[in-house]
Amino acid sequence: MKKLMLSALLIGALGFTSCGSDDDGDSAKSCETLAQELTDTLSDYVTDQSVENCNAYKAALQALVDNGTCLEEGEEATTQALIDGLDCAAL
Repeated sequence: MKKLMLSALLIGALGFTSCGSDDDGDSAKSCETLAQELTDTLSDYVTDQSVENCNAYKAALQALVDNGTCLEEGEEATTQALIDGLDCAAL
């Protein structure tokens, strides 16, 4: 579980560093908004590892991947692996 949390924090940090002036503004949500949502849902999940918080965190990660512009090359695969490894139903 520690590896999962460390990976999650790393992804969160990558989300913040990847967001910047290269955002084109055409996306439904900006990278900064998605990164903030990811941070918020991660904080909730770390505090209370409920199925609801896990699903919210997983959805925030997926939104970051689906955006297509927020993550650097290689970060998408790492983030997708983290999503695939989150088994919210097992909580």
